[in-house]
Amino acid sequence: MGIKEIYYALEDKWYEIIEKLHLEGIVDKIDRVVPSFALFCIIAALLILGSVYFVFVGKGVGVEAKKGVEVKIRLLDQDGNPVENAKIFVKVGKKYKSLTTNAKGIALLYVEPNTKIHIRASKKGFKEKTKSLTVGKEGTEVKLVMEVKLVKKKKLILLFSKDGSLLQGKEVTISFSCSNPAAKAPESITTTEGYARVEEPINCGKLIAKVVADNFNTAESIELKEKKTKVVLEEKRAEPGIVSVYIYAENQPLNDVLVQLFSEDGVLYKQETTQFGKVEISVTPGRYFIVATDTTARYNAKKSDVFEVKAGMTTRLNIELEKEPVVKLKVHVKDKEDGKAIENALVMLIQEGSLVASSYTNADGNVTFSLAVLGDFVLRAVHDEYLYEEKEINLQKGSYEETMQLEKLTPENSGRVVVKVVDEDDMPVEDAKVVIYDANTDWIYPMKEPMYSDANGEVHFKGIKEGKYYFVAFKAHAKGESEVKRIKLREINKVEIKLTIGSAKIEINVRDEENKAINGAEIRILSEKGKELGKITTDEYGKAEFETKADKRIYLEISKEGFSKYTTVLYDLYPNTISNIDAMLSREILGKIKVEYLGLYEGVYGSKVEKVEAGNTYFARFRVYVPKGVKAEKIGFYARA
Repeated sequence: MGIKEIYYALEDKWYEIIEKLHLEGIVDKIDRVVPSFALFCIIAALLILGSVYFVFVGKGVGVEAKKGVEVKIRLLDQDGNPVENAKIFVKVGKKYKSLTTNAKGIALLYVEPNTKIHIRASKKGFKEKTKSLTVGKEGTEVKLVMEVKLVKKKKLILLFSKDGSLLQGKEVTISFSCSNPAAKAPESITTTEGYARVEEPINCGKLIAKVVADNFNTAESIELKEKKTKVVLEEKRAEPGIVSVYIYAENQPLNDVLVQLFSEDGVLYKQETTQFGKVEISVTPGRYFIVATDTTARYNAKKSDVFEVKAGMTTRLNIELEKEPVVKLKVHVKDKEDGKAIENALVMLIQEGSLVASSYTNADGNVTFSLAVLGDFVLRAVHDEYLYEEKEINLQKGSYEETMQLEKLTPENSGRVVVKVVDEDDMPVEDAKVVIYDANTDWIYPMKEPMYSDANGEVHFKGIKEGKYYFVAFKAHAKGESEVKRIKLREINKVEIKLTIGSAKIEINVRDEENKAINGAEIRILSEKGKELGKITTDEYGKAEFETKADKRIYLEISKEGFSKYTTVLYDLYPNTISNIDAMLSREILGKIKVEYLGLYEGVYGSKVEKVEAGNTYFARFRVYVPKGVKAEKIGFYARA
C-alpha cells in the first residue's frame, strides 16, 4: 500500500469518527476552505514538533545536536539551591544561542574546542550574571551563583476601629522600625484616610509598625509581613482625670478658699472649699478654668487660665493669691419685704460675661470680696427661696458697699419648670446635669449649684423669671438640647430633653489562680452609687456578657462557692464598644487581711509602667485579700513610697 492509499484510508476513518461525534456541520464548513483531515494532520505535526523542542531545547538539554565538547552551565542561588527556568544567552563567535535551565538548574551547550564564549544568565528576582571563558578540548562546567535582586516592597496598612469601620477623619500616626539595626526605617506617616502606604527598605529585615491615635490604645510591634495589613485600634476607656489645686499666699497654704471648677463655656462643674490649701476634683476629660475666692476676704480672688484635663492623668494647679487688694467690696443681701439678712446666698461678680469671684453670705447676710481688677461688673445674688437679683456696678480703687434686695418666691412672680431627661428609648436618665440658657443672650441662667436629674430623669427648677429659655443636659459623652420655651408664671412649665447615649457591652472572663475557667460564678453589676443593674452567671468557659446604657460607671462583685468574693475597680462605659474585664478568683482566704502591691499604671485602666519618668502621674494598684468571716464596711491601709 502506497502513501496515497494510506492517506485515503486514514481520511475515511477521520470522517467515520466525525459522524459518530455528530460534527458533520462544523467539518463541512472547514472542508469548503481546506480539507479538514489535511488540516488536522498539519496541526498534529506542529504539536509533535513543539513537544520535541520543549523536551530537548526548552529544558536546556542543548541548543543543537551533540556536536563538539560539552559545556555544562549550572545556576545556583546564594543558598546553593538550583535556579530553574532561568534564561541563558550564549554568544559563540558571532552567533547567539538561547537556553533554559532545567529543574537541577543546568543547561547544556556544545561547541567546538578552543572556542571563546560569553554567557549571560537572567531570571526575574535575581541580578543578571555574566561570564566569559574559552572552552578547552575536554569541555567544561561553568557554575554561576545568582544573587537575589532586592527591591523595595510596597505595603498597605488599613486602619479599623473595633466595630469594623474604617478610621476615616481620625488623625492616626504610624511610626516604623526595622529588625536590621543597620537599615534606615521609613519616616513616620500621619493619615486621616483610614489607610497608609509605605515602602519597605531593601535591607530592613522585619518591618515593624507602631500606630498611635488620640483616644485609642496604642498598637505596637505590628509586623508588616503581607502586602496588606489590617490594624484594629481599640478605643480607650473614658477615664476621668483629676484636677489637683493648691492655693497659697505668702508661701503658706490657705484654708476657706472657695474653688469653683467651670467648663470652658462657663458651666459650673463642681465647687469645694480648701483644706490645708488643697482641693482635688475628679472630672471627665475636657477644658476647664478655676475661680478661687477667699471667703475671709484677706486675699484677692483669682481666675486661672483655661487648662486641659486628660483621661487618667492629674492636672496640677498652683494658684497664688495676692494680699494687697485694689478694691474691697462688701455686699449685704436682704429680704426685700422685711429687710432681714439672707444667709447662704451665692453672690457673684461678673466682668465681660466671665466670673471673677463668688462666695456665700454669712449668718448676717454679708460677704466681702478682695479684688485686684477694676471696671464695670455685674453683681448677682442667688438663693433657692428668692428670685435672683443683679445690678451693674463700677469699681475703682477703694472700698465699696452694695445692698441686694431679693424678692421671695411666689406663684405670681416666678415660674416652675420640670425638665425630664430621657434616652433614645424614652427611658429616664438619672444624674444628668441640666443647665438653663437665656434664649436671647445665650448666657447661662444663674443657679446656686449644679442641678442633676433624679431617678425619674427629672430636674425641678423654681424661681425662674418669665422669659424665653432653652435647656441643655449633659451626661458622660452625651449632650442634648431642648427647643426654646417661654417660661410662664403661676404654672408648671414642662420641658423634655433627649440624650442619645448608646449601649455598652461588657465581656467578663473569670478564672482561678491556675488560669482555669470558673463555671457558674455569679456576677453582680453595680453602678457607682451601688445600685444593682443586673446579675449574670459565667458559662463553662468562665465567660459572661452584659449590655447596658453607656452613661454610667460600673463595678462588679463576683462570687463562687469555695472562692473569696472579688470586687473590681470602677469602669467607665463607652458607647458601641466592648469592655473586657478579667477577674481572678482566689480560694477562700484564711488568716489575716493581706495587701498585694501590683505595680504602677498609666491611669486607672492603663498599662503597667516599668520605668517612671519625672513630671508624670501614675496610679499604684493593690489587691486586698479579706479572709472569710471578716465583717467590715471599709478596709484601709497606709502605703509609703
